[in-house]
Amino acid sequence: MFTARPDGSGVRPLLAGSGGEPRQWSPDGTLLAVIATNHGPLVGSTVRADGTHQHVFRLPPGAPPSLPCGIWSPDAQRLACEGFDDAHPDRAGMYTVRASDGLQLVQVTKHRDVPCSYSPDGTRILFLRLTAEGEEHNQLMTVQVDGSHEHLITQSAVGLSCDWSPDGRTVLSEMKGSLVLFDPSGTPTPIPIATGGSAGRGAFSADGSHIIFSFKVGAQEDIYTVRTDGSDLTQITDTPANEEFGDWGR
Repeated sequence: MFTARPDGSGVRPLLAGSGGEPRQWSPDGTLLAVIATNHGPLVGSTVRADGTHQHVFRLPPGAPPSLPCGIWSPDAQRLACEGFDDAHPDRAGMYTVRASDGLQLVQVTKHRDVPCSYSPDGTRILFLRLTAEGEEHNQLMTVQVDGSHEHLITQSAVGLSCDWSPDGRTVLSEMKGSLVLFDPSGTPTPIPIATGGSAGRGAFSADGSHIIFSFKVGAQEDIYTVRTDGSDLTQITDTPANEEFGDWGR
């Protein structure tokens, strides 16, 4: 797990060892949400921006045995989580918890859903509804934070990531190795990237002008940034470690 400047310089380790999988910086950039992978069940955790003081959450009462939490609400008070139980699929759902300690569990949906992003005003959650057809056939949806008013954005099947633009007007996802923008009507606009490869796991910058994403060329996968029109492609990492997740600091 590393941090770097937007031009790819200043790469430094953030969390030593197998502390988990990074997901998203807090709105003020002081904490990083991390899926803890070495503490038994998959749960959420937070770590300071300097890599110290990782706080691993306990499973709250009533939660399924796996509850990875990694998506911040705009006010930094809540984290959205994917809940699942392989032995009892009926317990699957999207949940939110209090960001300070992982407690105060609220179930939002009752399907195998993966949260991606809160809306800028914090009233809705953008998420992926996983389907039996495989990882490239997910449904892109939104829902109110209380679980009401589910909305299907597009009939097109998407991959394993999505994000809401800072102005709330556009949704980013991926289709068949390409980053794709969706307008409010669900119309897709692929982002053209000149270098051949497979792009995914994108996230908007704070001003909405750039996207950070994972780009696989051949056998190597690294983190890149690009403008939303496909220009200014910049490679951030260059390692054999297959970097899959990236997010913008604040």
